[in-house]
Amino acid sequence: MMEKFKELEGKRVFIELKTGRRYSGVIQTVENDFVKILDKYKMLVYIDSAEIRVCQEEA
Repeated sequence: MMEKFKELEGKRVFIELKTGRRYSGVIQTVENDFVKILDKYKMLVYIDSAEIRVCQEEA
């Protein structure tokens, strides 16, 4: 799964967590099982990759 996130680095993605929370933003880095994204409000968000249910590239 981490390889998929690495491939999406620098691209705009839609992420939905197992809790139902949703994020839209650009993946900045992927390290130590965490995905760091810059969301639409220009806030850096660290997400544990184990909590991600859906991750897809936005068109």
